[in-house]
Amino acid sequence: MRIGWQHRESYELPTTTIYFSGAMADQIGPFGSRHHAIWRVSANTFLIPAGERPQILIIRQADLEVLALLRRQTAARILYLIDDDIWSGATDTNLPLAYRQRLFRLALGITPILQRADSIYVTASALQERLRHRTELVHPGLVQAPKSLEHHDGRLLKIVFPGTRSHLKDLEDIAAPVARFLKQHPDCELHTFLGRYAPLQLRLPNAVHHAPQDWATYQQTLRRERFHIGIAPALPTRFNAARSHNKILELATFGAAPVYGNGRPFRYMAEAAGAALICGQVEDWFECLSRLYRDRPALRQIAAANTKLALQLGDPRDLRSFWQKELGLSSPCNNRVAA
Repeated sequence: MRIGWQHRESYELPTTTIYFSGAMADQIGPFGSRHHAIWRVSANTFLIPAGERPQILIIRQADLEVLALLRRQTAARILYLIDDDIWSGATDTNLPLAYRQRLFRLALGITPILQRADSIYVTASALQERLRHRTELVHPGLVQAPKSLEHHDGRLLKIVFPGTRSHLKDLEDIAAPVARFLKQHPDCELHTFLGRYAPLQLRLPNAVHHAPQDWATYQQTLRRERFHIGIAPALPTRFNAARSHNKILELATFGAAPVYGNGRPFRYMAEAAGAALICGQVEDWFECLSRLYRDRPALRQIAAANTKLALQLGDPRDLRSFWQKELGLSSPCNNRVAA
């Protein structure tokens, strides 16, 4: 969603869609609406005017309009949602420099909001441990599971790496065994969304490196494309340890069987559900992919188990109930608050 503010454009973040607006869409309206319980202040900030005190929900970042609203609404209850360990990320040399700089600026910018916040919502237990107080765990609620897994009947085996540049080092770490697998199996195809940033070892005839996509475009890709295997390597870093389990939902949307690296904090839960393979060492990746290539029925079974797990973990109705309770929206509201 694109919203103009003072000749600028801002975009709804994936975090906002996945953890809030996707489940609450019918209750969100423009600022001042008499027909909606939640008013959109900017792309990633919302005002809930009902109750004894108005509430302002800020997701990940705050723009100038939001900061101005906070100065006016001194009595408002402030709610803040954060989805990354931005403090660890700002110093993690495995991340691109430009991304580390953005995280550093974000950490500086949200400090006053964290100090003022009445409630802080986090997306992983590692973030709860870092922030310690006033935190509530919120789970992702974006599941668009395919109606069937019939694409697994096809001969061509398609592998997807659904990471952005912030995951580039994770992919580079396993590039050699993945490249070896692709060279030995020309009837398999790797897809990434890294474009010119893709590792050199993986620039092969049967590798397609799509240009990086914005969130709106990627949502269309999620609805349209189907894959058989989803690879999600992760170095064992503090930043990766604070990732949520949304990758389970994302790969279920693609209809893929996940293969996780040892930096994914939810990997054992997925493995216990029969919903993933785990590659503990770099050299394991070739054998994991080869195993799935040889046993297509098992591959489909893992993909089906991942779909089931995703629906259990990410039912949007559960997320909606969570926010209804947190925001006190069970009763009609009187939308009267000074703008």
